[in-house]
Amino acid sequence: SKVNYNSTSDSNIKEIDINKMGNYTFTYERFTANPEHKTLRGVVISNNSNLYSDKVGSQIKQSAYSSASITSNIKSNEKVYENAEDGKVTGWEIYDKSPSGATISNFYDAQKRSFVIELDGQGINNGYRLGSAKAGTAFNNKKNTHIQWKMNYNESFIVYISVQTTKGLRYLDYTASNTNKGIRISSKSKRYYVHHGIGVKSRNGTWQTFTRDLAKDIKDFEPDNDLLSVNGFLIRGSGKIDDIKMFGDKVATASKAINSKITIYEDAQDGKTNGWDVYDNTPEGATISNFYDAERRSNVIELDGAGGQNGYRFGYWKNETEFKNTKDTKFRWSMKYNETFRIYIGVQTTKGFRYLTYTDSNINDGLSSSQTYIHHGLGRKASNGTWQTFTRDLQADLQEFDKGNKITSVNTFLIRGSGKIDDIQMSNTF
Repeated sequence: SKVNYNSTSDSNIKEIDINKMGNYTFTYERFTANPEHKTLRGVVISNNSNLYSDKVGSQIKQSAYSSASITSNIKSNEKVYENAEDGKVTGWEIYDKSPSGATISNFYDAQKRSFVIELDGQGINNGYRLGSAKAGTAFNNKKNTHIQWKMNYNESFIVYISVQTTKGLRYLDYTASNTNKGIRISSKSKRYYVHHGIGVKSRNGTWQTFTRDLAKDIKDFEPDNDLLSVNGFLIRGSGKIDDIKMFGDKVATASKAINSKITIYEDAQDGKTNGWDVYDNTPEGATISNFYDAERRSNVIELDGAGGQNGYRFGYWKNETEFKNTKDTKFRWSMKYNETFRIYIGVQTTKGFRYLTYTDSNINDGLSSSQTYIHHGLGRKASNGTWQTFTRDLQADLQEFDKGNKITSVNTFLIRGSGKIDDIQMSNTF
């Protein structure tokens, strides 16, 4: 076989006879005119190259452009949707082409030693999809509950798994975050999204494998919802993807008891501030706003006033918005503060009303002389100007300084100081 070589600088070089070159492996890059300066990369391998003698090379030698030799060894309960070994991009599409120029390529990745899918565009502005209902290529997998994929990304990304549930269409989305943002509704499309973070290291520029139990990821934030089918894999951002597959018996998984139940009191996704009020408006001018936080990639609540002189409350008996949670005692919230704050969680106990208080302190002050306030410090770093999530076992915090006392209900969340708040939740299984 021969490789054509076009050169504008040397007209004498027309082609290379690779049969005369012996053992070799070389990479190539070529630039396209449309889009301008788009780079396509690949690897060319000779029949007797050392690459053919190893595990992956053997698979390529058997069938460089056929997935039959790969999928024949897949377990019967697994379904492979993409391993890129056919050298094609069949089933893929660019669902968000703005800005123009995004591409989907299949090439041999020397680091992974297999063919992979390369997605290249303007970061998360472009979106790519494998499995489209409109194109008739949706997975429509009603059997499996787990999905696995491999990726190599060194920039921000958002993975969406399109699923049908007993409560309708959901998009399970995964980003390079250390926190889970839970369920939210798009104000534009009215679609439901369920977010889980897969860690900031997921975009460190190395090949990594991720496995998700989709049925569980749904129930983390919708305990009464069930997975019916999995339909597609979507992703925003430029990088490499490989080995998308599903496994796990749905019938066996469904029989497991689901004990996780989370009650979300505020995630700000409705764009409103319902349930909030300024309980200390001296000095005047303190405000409560709902806005989209680009760093957190979700709507949040912003409290803005004269520092600790103003106080804000979520859940108040006078407007009948108290939590009145008599079942859960574990409390979680996310916050971003770069000034001193004081949080109060109002609880009814067998010994009367108590405020469990938390500040950016390294020490615990315990029970106040009035027997009303019980203080714990969250550490000085709690007000370092970054998004952080705190989880407290309220019953344990109560009994640490108020022996023999027991919470009968959790009613309200209050905070002094200006900053941002999100994802106020309660559960017994955090």
